[in-house]
Formats: sequence, C-alpha cells, structure tokens
Amino acid sequence: MKQIVMALGMMALVACADTDKTPPETDAPVQDIDPFALAIETGRWEVMIDNGLRAHHMFQSPQDESEAARSDRSLKAGARRLLDLRDQLCGAGVVDRDSCDGLALPAWVTAYSGEMPDLAELQRRSDWLGEALGPFEAAACSQVPEAERMSWCGVE
Repeated sequence: MKQIVMALGMMALVACADTDKTPPETDAPVQDIDPFALAIETGRWEVMIDNGLRAHHMFQSPQDESEAARSDRSLKAGARRLLDLRDQLCGAGVVDRDSCDGLALPAWVTAYSGEMPDLAELQRRSDWLGEALGPFEAAACSQVPEAERMSWCGVE
C-alpha cells in the first residue's frame, strides 16, 4: 500500500511539473547559486525519473512483449547507460580523451516512432552498441582485480 501511495504521489508531482521541453534560463549570477541547493534540485530530477520508471513497471498491465520489442528496449536502454559509463570513466580519467569526446549517439537512441524496427536493423544497432561499448568495457574491466574479472566482465 505504501508503494502505491508513493507512486501516486510521484505521478502527481510529475503531472504538476513544468512540461516545457526548453530548460528555463536563469539570470542569477553564478555567485548567487547555492551549490548545496543546486545539488538537491538536480538530484531530485533523477529520483523523479527513477520513481516514474518504477511506477510504470509496477502498475502497467502485463503484456506479452515480443523478442524484437525486448531487443529494441534493451538496445535503447543500453545506449543510454553507455553514456553513464562513459561519464563515470572519463570523469575518473580511466579512458583516453578521444574515446570520451568521440561517443555520439545515433538518432534511434532518442527517437520514438512507435514502429518496431526489423530484425536486420536491430542487429545493426546491436553491432553499433557492442563496438561503442568496447573501449569503455575494457577500461572498466581493467580496474577489476584479475581473480574477479570473470564474475564482473564475463557476460555470456
């Protein structure tokens, strides 16, 4: 019950949020911006997105998802997570600058057409993601102690 109340509360907050896609510009001089308050504000967006995703998964009606639809969803989610991995590794100085600057997401990652791509297109997207992931996975795995690498980096 508590989860339902929390999910409904978060959906109400999201519904009341400003839906303008263009971020508002601030006229506040940098010295007037409180870094702690900004950290709270920006962290709030991540929590709202996480809660929205949890609410969707918790309350959606069960549907049979085709293997192609599952592949499409996995590829898009994987590409977005690749950005997170890149940001973490580049911020830590673990990956060379060219790899950090050279990652450009294809349009299919953010576009929504409502139509399912065919299997050949899904395979091309999977090939792209595997290639793009390469230097970042190698860098991340190089940080794992040798004895533990298979459990962290060996996904089959």
